[in-house]
Amino acid sequence: IATERPGHRMMETWHPLGVVGVISAFNFPVAVWAWNAALAIVCGNSVVWKPSEKSPLTALATQAIFNRAIARFGDAPENLSQVLMGDRLIGEALVDHNLIALVSATGSTRMGREIAPRLASRFARSILELGGNNAAIVCPSADQDMALNAIAFGAMGTAGQRCTTLRRLFVHESIYDILIPRLKAAYASVSVGNPLQSAALVGPLIDKMAYDAMQNALTAAAGFGGLIHGGDRIPEAGNETAYYVRPALVEMPTQTGPVLEETFAPILYVMRCHRAYLLQYSPLISKRPKGLWRQTDLIAGSPMLTSEHRVPKLAVRLVVRKRPAADGNRDPIAGKPICAGQQIPLITQAYCRWLKG
Repeated sequence: IATERPGHRMMETWHPLGVVGVISAFNFPVAVWAWNAALAIVCGNSVVWKPSEKSPLTALATQAIFNRAIARFGDAPENLSQVLMGDRLIGEALVDHNLIALVSATGSTRMGREIAPRLASRFARSILELGGNNAAIVCPSADQDMALNAIAFGAMGTAGQRCTTLRRLFVHESIYDILIPRLKAAYASVSVGNPLQSAALVGPLIDKMAYDAMQNALTAAAGFGGLIHGGDRIPEAGNETAYYVRPALVEMPTQTGPVLEETFAPILYVMRCHRAYLLQYSPLISKRPKGLWRQTDLIAGSPMLTSEHRVPKLAVRLVVRKRPAADGNRDPIAGKPICAGQQIPLITQAYCRWLKG
């Protein structure tokens, strides 16, 4: 490493941490372990994995494949990666154990709030991937066909059981009555069923607890004036004990009640807004207290688009700076909003002028 002192040598040496703990959720039962274990082992660490108690067979199968690969390799230390099956008490044991140098945990925001201070109390390291309450804004300049596909996939894919699920949608009033009926039709017609036995696009919720949480959120939304479309349970022949549900689209008068919370189910809250409200909504969107970075997508006319799984993704992020208020108050939500277009290459200057009105 370069140093300003003549005749002086400075160097950095990296050492393995030791044992890495991995706590994974049910919705990505292999990927989370694979991402963490690969990095940990390459860097010279061993891994202790506590999978979700809701997906034990996947973990056992993955461990068996890993053991087979290690045996074929023939020159690896014993117990390089191990699985601990059990409930949250096993996870707590990993978090509190002095020999676990780093814990990578995927789960709810509540879990993260409990884990983080316990790891910090013994100066252990943490990697936390927690809940999210993602939102999108549909502007008048949007390609509505593309917006419809992106919203439907983002909100209904994996039955709403991923931290990146689209859960809140703000639609400009000038196109609300055009886009939302099309979205309702998509929600009413999407195929729901066992993806192992059919071409269904939406599979089941993980268990009764998830179904009850969804129904409680819909009941709460109705209490705040929400108009609910879908959300009912669908019987599946041969899987009568499973919880298949029609994805729910909920038209809300404002962003309140259950809209502000993550419900791990296919619920999309839709709100009407006009141009003057867009910049007022943006800080509200980004202020939701979630453990995962809050993604805000502007679905506006732009030739620069990407795709994932053959479904268009949204190309820009909404970033708004604010000038200090006249009284010098530098609170992040004080002062006159301006468009930070120069910070976002995908947002054109014309769009910035439209935002500022």
